Amino acid sequence: MYLQISDLKKELILKKGILHFDFTASALALKCVEKEISKILPTYANTHSDSSLNSFKTQQIYEQARKDIKKSLSLDENFALIACGTGSSSAIKKFQELIGIYIPPLVKERYFTQIDKNTLPLVIVGPYEHHSNELSFREGLCECIRIPLDKNGEIGFDFLEKTLQKNKKRKIIASFSLASNVTGILSDYKRISEMVRKF
Repeated sequence: MYLQISDLKKELILKKGILHFDFTASALALKCVEKEISKILPTYANTHSDSSLNSFKTQQIYEQARKDIKKSLSLDENFALIACGTGSSSAIKKFQELIGIYIPPLVKERYFTQIDKNTLPLVIVGPYEHHSNELSFREGLCECIRIPLDKNGEIGFDFLEKTLQKNKKRKIIASFSLASNVTGILSDYKRISEMVRKF
């Protein structure tokens, strides 16, 4: 179901007389979404099991949702979709664990205080990252550089290219948000991907 912005107000679940202004972190529930969830709940089961029909059915719904998300974002097999039940913070932590950057803060404090930054991977983040993306990389086993906005208020592609060129002998990881959850500005992720892959 696709909704126009004007239709969202009718779908909000909110007690009469209460005003809600914080949509940047957690939006209000929508009737149409809750209705779809209520259809799934009677047969909802573990997606990591095939021991029951309900598990199989839930796995099918989950896999279809993954396909739909990738299709809606025009993502091919070169892109990974990391689904985590506790939001983007959990997905970013999982990604960092997979690429060997996340370590518990006390371990880093005990054993990794005297590392030459130039021997670590370089992580490049965009100008409007979710705090869990940028902050957790800054605390990881890597150097983290934030790409600033250009004079038009968009990603500074000139700065990005210079940063990539300067660090081309290092392992480079780019972690950009597709969109700002504050302004709604969309990133040109295809251009970012093409630039990073050149180096």
